[in-house]
Amino acid sequence: MLNGDMMRKLVRDSLVAQGVVDAGEGFFLAGELTQKMTELYELKFPELLADRCIPRAAGLDAWAEMVKFQTLTEYGIAKMIHTWADDIPLADVAISEESGLVKKWALGYGWNFEELQQAARVGRPLEMLRAQATKKGIERARDDVAWFGAPEGNVPGFLTNPNIGRGVAAATGTGPSTLWSTKTGANIVLDFKTAFAAMEAATHGTEIPNTVIIASTCWAELAYKFIDTASTRTVLSFLQETYPGVEFIPVWNLNAIPAAKDPTLLGTGNSRNCMVLYRRDPMNLRQMVNLPFYQLPPFYNGTSYLIKCLARMGGTDVRYPLSVYKVEGI
Repeated sequence: MLNGDMMRKLVRDSLVAQGVVDAGEGFFLAGELTQKMTELYELKFPELLADRCIPRAAGLDAWAEMVKFQTLTEYGIAKMIHTWADDIPLADVAISEESGLVKKWALGYGWNFEELQQAARVGRPLEMLRAQATKKGIERARDDVAWFGAPEGNVPGFLTNPNIGRGVAAATGTGPSTLWSTKTGANIVLDFKTAFAAMEAATHGTEIPNTVIIASTCWAELAYKFIDTASTRTVLSFLQETYPGVEFIPVWNLNAIPAAKDPTLLGTGNSRNCMVLYRRDPMNLRQMVNLPFYQLPPFYNGTSYLIKCLARMGGTDVRYPLSVYKVEGI
C-alpha cells in the first residue's frame, strides 16, 4: 500500500513525464489529491447491519484461497456400575473439518486531468468523493453477501443456510392471515412463544437465543400495538420484560425477501417478511471477511488514472444451524 508521500511523488512524476504539467506546476494539485486519498481512511462510516448482527471471525488470512475450520463433538455418558466392574464406558471426542472458499469482489474509481482541473476550480473533492463511493459500494456488497451469500460462487449466507430451523407464522390474523398487521398484540406474542419453543425443542434447551432480528417494516406492530385493548403495554415492552436477555433489532434486509434472493423460503403466499431468533455468538455463526477493503496503487493509462479496490470474503459460516430459527410471513 502506497503511503501519502509515495502517492504524491507518483502522481507528480507521471504528470510531468506526460508533459501535462511542467516540473514547477501541478505539484499542489497532486499533493491535494494525495492528501484527500489519505483522508479516506480517517473518515467514519455508519455501521452496517450485518456487522451489528453477525459477528466477524477473527484471525483470518487476508490472502487465503480457502478457510478451514474444525468442529469438535464430545461423546460419552456415565452409567451405573457394580462394585469392581471393569466395563466402564469411555468418553471420546470427534473432530471434523470443513472448508469454505474465499471469493474476491472488486470495484474501482478513476479520474482524468481535465476532470481534476474542473473540480478544483469549483472546490469539489472529486477524487475523494469517488473513493468514498467505491468503499461504500464494496461495503454494501459485503453486507449483502453476509446475509444472502453468493450462490454463483458457492458462498453461503446467514439467511440462506438450508440447515437452519424455519417455520411460518400462524394464520391467526384477519382473513385468516399470517401478517402481523392483521393480528392482535396477543397473537403476535404467540408467534414469538411458538418460535422460542421450537428452537428449544430442536436443541433440547442447549441453545437459547439472545437476539431476535425483525423485518423493519413490521417493527411498528411491536412498538405501538398493545397486548390487548385493556392493556397499556406494547408488544415490544412485554417481550423485553418476558425475555430480558434478548435484544430485539429491526433489520431492513428482512423486508419482503424475494425468492430469487433466498431460495430456501418456504413461501407463505402473502408475505416474506421474516424474523430470525438466534444466539449471537462467534462460536455459532460468523462472517468470514478475510479482507474488508484493499486499495491497489493507481494505474495511469496515458489519459487518466484508475484505482482498483478489492474485498475478499467467504460469506457467513453457521456452525450450529439449529441455533438459528427463521419465521416467515410476519
